[in-house]
Amino acid sequence: MSHEDFDPVWAEAERLKLPVCVHTGWCHPGIKRPFTDSYGAHVLGFTLPVMIGFYAFLGGGILDRFPRLKVAFLEAGVDWVPYLIERMDHYFHSETANRRPLPKRRASDCEVYFTCEAEEKLVPQVIEFVGEDRIKISADMPHGEAREGSVEEIRERADLSDAVKQRLLGDNAAEFYAI
Repeated sequence: MSHEDFDPVWAEAERLKLPVCVHTGWCHPGIKRPFTDSYGAHVLGFTLPVMIGFYAFLGGGILDRFPRLKVAFLEAGVDWVPYLIERMDHYFHSETANRRPLPKRRASDCEVYFTCEAEEKLVPQVIEFVGEDRIKISADMPHGEAREGSVEEIRERADLSDAVKQRLLGDNAAEFYAI
């Protein structure tokens, strides 16, 4: 996604103020091939493309070239977010990374958006890490893994304030999609 051939797409999205969403899926046979069962395919093969996309935007230069582009990473949960941001920040100034082109900003300095799963235990910690205004709930459609009750699960969580719940369940999405 960070190849310059895609720059006209990112430029037009930025110009039109259209949000870009990176969604889970099996985008490449090389990612799908190692998994011979549905379990492995969903745990890793289905979610790795979101993490690869995250790197492309924050580490691969897309947000350097298009700094007003609004981007969200969907349906992969959020537990991975602190790990990948900290890993990217760690190598931002390392000797190994300095032999290669680096983005202008550290990953932790980029404002991008995510969706969480209602049952993720680390949602409060991730909210503290990235901010309560950058996470929405994954509740776009019925899923095969029976996640239809995710809105109610968020409402019932005792570890989230009512204000944070309101942001997750609507306010953040309305801001992100400008609706």
